[in-house]
Amino acid sequence: MRNPFAYPSSMGWLPYMAASAPGSMIWLTLENAENGEKIFAFVLRENTTLIESMPKMPSGGVPVAVRSGLIPIDVSSGKRVPMLVVMVHGPGGISEMTVNAMHVDKEALELASGMTSLVMVGDSGSVERSLMFPPNKPFSELFEIICGLYAKYPWTDPDFDEAKRIYESNTDLADLWEEMGQAR
Repeated sequence: MRNPFAYPSSMGWLPYMAASAPGSMIWLTLENAENGEKIFAFVLRENTTLIESMPKMPSGGVPVAVRSGLIPIDVSSGKRVPMLVVMVHGPGGISEMTVNAMHVDKEALELASGMTSLVMVGDSGSVERSLMFPPNKPFSELFEIICGLYAKYPWTDPDFDEAKRIYESNTDLADLWEEMGQAR
């Protein structure tokens, strides 16, 4: 079945992801080219051989797991920046991304509470596979939390960039994956 969602061409996300290293991931809003329906999506850059080797389940999907959580990072400006971390674990290992609430608009916040898509860009530079996930209440609640925190305690892009550098230099993805999976 053809995926009818196509990101508006004005944003140029596909060339960006095609040039990214395998394991890179971004989020965005996809729009159905036929009826204008929108959906929240993650785009994952992966090796084509890995995408093709992913086993198919009877439903047509592949066995992947998604985890997310908030990690507060103190930065030199005195701000505490909440890093919303989204992790995907599949046959290729763990991929992750962070979300900066500064760039989450009302539409994206609303769409995050609905169906979500995982779009995989391969070596060809095109979308080679996409998966759909049902609404995930804890995930959409995390988006609401970071947007609420930003509204109350705003930070700047440089604050976020510093927090991301700190997070990346002090984080082991396998350990974080395990931590996020533990019952609270």
